[in-house]
Amino acid sequence: MISFVKGTVADIGENCLVVENGGIGYEIYMTGQDLGKARIGDEKKIHTFLYVREDILQLYGFFSKDDLGIFKLLIGVNGVGPKGALGILSGISADELRFAVLSDDVKTISKAPGIGKKTAQKMILELKDKLKLEDAFEMKLAHQQEEAAEGASDLRDSRQEAVEALVALGYSSADALRAVRKVPEDVPADDVEARAAVFAAYEHQGPVYMRFGRLAVPVINDNPDYKFEIGKGIVLREGKDVTIVATGLEVSESLAAAKKLAADGIDAKVINIHTIKPIDEELIVAAAKETGKVVTVEEHSVIGGLGSAVCDVLSEKLPTPVLKIGVMDTFGESGPAVELIKKYGLDADSICEKVKAFVK
Repeated sequence: MISFVKGTVADIGENCLVVENGGIGYEIYMTGQDLGKARIGDEKKIHTFLYVREDILQLYGFFSKDDLGIFKLLIGVNGVGPKGALGILSGISADELRFAVLSDDVKTISKAPGIGKKTAQKMILELKDKLKLEDAFEMKLAHQQEEAAEGASDLRDSRQEAVEALVALGYSSADALRAVRKVPEDVPADDVEARAAVFAAYEHQGPVYMRFGRLAVPVINDNPDYKFEIGKGIVLREGKDVTIVATGLEVSESLAAAKKLAADGIDAKVINIHTIKPIDEELIVAAAKETGKVVTVEEHSVIGGLGSAVCDVLSEKLPTPVLKIGVMDTFGESGPAVELIKKYGLDADSICEKVKAFVK
């Protein structure tokens, strides 16, 4: 029995990923939600179930040990196989399933792909005696506490949310994940860029995700030759000592920080990456080659945002020292935008001090 696999994500498919460990690649089938949390190069621990038949060996896996436990309960239901169980957990969470079974909620269970009313009733009948209401509440509370500790309630990855929304609408997890991966992600730096991004989204064939900050910022893109193009970054300031790659609200803060750095003899190149996905790999690699050090700045979690995207590019094409400035792995808060920017060290003064320490 293979209880878990821990290693580097080597490849991600429509309904599975490959984890490399000890020179061996393990193909593991997972839900769309879990696949949405993985990126190539990530170090992951996946709790697994080995499905064995005469003609097949398949690994099914989950990032959560609780999800694996529910999966094992589901495949114990007459007529529900591993693929069916995985489909159910792609449509509803383990917590939702527990409460649905305990409350005889056929409608909720029937939301899962491929599950009709009769199958849902059979699941309730066979699983109800194996679940306890007290345990359901305890697990739900534990999961909420884990999310709070990770800052997931405020900093949740937008792609994962989109996958879950599409699954809830009836799409398969594979189709949802495939669609979301193709969606460009734009984060405008000012009102000029916001308008340009909207027009570009209108012209783009397919959906576009745009994220806007709520803080008023200086206009920086009012030059007559400004051009917005999805997937192409813009060099706002040349420099030779370090490259600052910024997005959204942090572009203006990074420009202000670059001026402060110049006063201390540090020449910083500033790049506006208004499109995080697809990211301008060519521009990032060229800048890293020119300056030798890269700093990313974003008003977003450093996990799964601009910093991660830049590191993905450089680790593969040009290994370069990188400093990620953003909201660290901490619980998010609400409050006046200006105060939050300062608290999390995202203002020009804080950026300047962090870059100076990094360059020296």
